[in-house]
Amino acid sequence: MLVAVISACQPFDNGERKYPSTIGTFNVTGEFIINPTTILDTLDHGKTNVFTPALATPTEDSILPSGSIQWTQSEYLKVANALSQSVWNESLEDWSVYYLAFNRECQDNPKGFDDLTIIYYKTITVNMQKVYTARIIEIFPLASNVSWGGETNFPISSGWNEIDPSKFKITADDALRIAEENGGKEARLKLKNHCDILVRAPNHSNDDSWDVGYYYGVDFELIIDPFSGHFQTPTQSP
Repeated sequence: MLVAVISACQPFDNGERKYPSTIGTFNVTGEFIINPTTILDTLDHGKTNVFTPALATPTEDSILPSGSIQWTQSEYLKVANALSQSVWNESLEDWSVYYLAFNRECQDNPKGFDDLTIIYYKTITVNMQKVYTARIIEIFPLASNVSWGGETNFPISSGWNEIDPSKFKITADDALRIAEENGGKEARLKLKNHCDILVRAPNHSNDDSWDVGYYYGVDFELIIDPFSGHFQTPTQSP
């Protein structure tokens, strides 16, 4: 791929951007269609031909309702790893996670998530200069859609998180349950479930704690230790 070759020859190929954020901050992107009802079982049986090039953007009436597919953290990461193998012929194993986020709409007894975003990176040397090369994967099973971005380098600077979810004793699923049991349920019921829930790491302080936030119009957030499960409300800025 010509674009990938060009980007590999340049230490920085993304203008003045210093950090990855949305898929729009990546130079090379792609999109696939998946079958969310069969993909996990197919991968469990060792088959990897599960991604079909997307020919059109999903329409709103083709997207399933929230909660129709209740994938857990481990199931999302299984699909993310398979996508990485398909696109780049390597797993996520040797990369550091910069940002990990699971999102869903508020519902009674919420379990699983509607979508995943993961940004990850590692250090490489380009033209005798060390840089971060980063990738992004977004998975939205309700729309039978996955997307990716990569072939993008960023200057090494402060503020790059390094988290390892494989070592967490508290999963995103656990964090959601803890939040529900400690104020989240009451907060969302005040709005009759007209809200969303974001479970992400790192938190505002850029450590590896889970940050569980209920939004919009819901003023509830918990910071949860990914190893002990201890939680606290975030410290408010002065």
